[in-house]
Amino acid sequence: MKVSTTYGTAQVLKQEPHDESVKYWNCEKRVSFFVTALAIVCVIGYISYEFHGSNSKQLNTKNQVSGVFVGGDVAKEHGQHVYDFDLSSMSSRATIEHCQDPDDISYDTQYGEYSYQQDIQAILNGVHNNWDDFEATMMKSTHDQEFIDCFANEINVGSIDCKMSCTEPIYEEEKRVTFCESASLDLLQQEARPNRRSCMFKLLASSFSDICDASHSHSDRISSAAFKWYKAKYGASKSWKVSDCP
Repeated sequence: MKVSTTYGTAQVLKQEPHDESVKYWNCEKRVSFFVTALAIVCVIGYISYEFHGSNSKQLNTKNQVSGVFVGGDVAKEHGQHVYDFDLSSMSSRATIEHCQDPDDISYDTQYGEYSYQQDIQAILNGVHNNWDDFEATMMKSTHDQEFIDCFANEINVGSIDCKMSCTEPIYEEEKRVTFCESASLDLLQQEARPNRRSCMFKLLASSFSDICDASHSHSDRISSAAFKWYKAKYGASKSWKVSDCP
């Protein structure tokens, strides 16, 4: 184009951008946009990972503690119970069958929920673990060593079954002890753990005495001694009596 000046007219050429510069600028713009988009995607992905990872950790923690609580005064939910050394020790090798159907459950807010089988297993393990102490209690009622050895054998390798409905709380047949749930365990399922287990041990002691050929009066003495021993050993309620048992 032409420009007028004091000295005359001169032609000035306007420099147009080269095609290569435009292409380079457009390419740089695309790369910048791609990097920015990628950064945004990475940030969103990280936030999503952290969120789901946190939820996963919480879920895993919940699953790990489900079923067992250690200590504390918080009421235990159904499906959970406090740590129970006797149950975990598994020192008795007795056979226990048909005692953990979905409705075979005892529960109290202090100790939590147990199946009937867990209660029975814990009782047998506890007596086995404290046998010398319990034997000393038995010796106050009998000095028949053959009977005592037979009783110990039932604690260690006896056979126990549960039946849903019958009339007697417990009975012995062919060296096998059967709890009648409707007449025994079902009636104790809402009692505190030490209370109900002291009654369950009383019933077991009565049947073990029958297996070991004790007389009726002898069996009553042994079962009563078993109840009192368990009550004192495991801290059952002071007001809890033999007569409270099925």
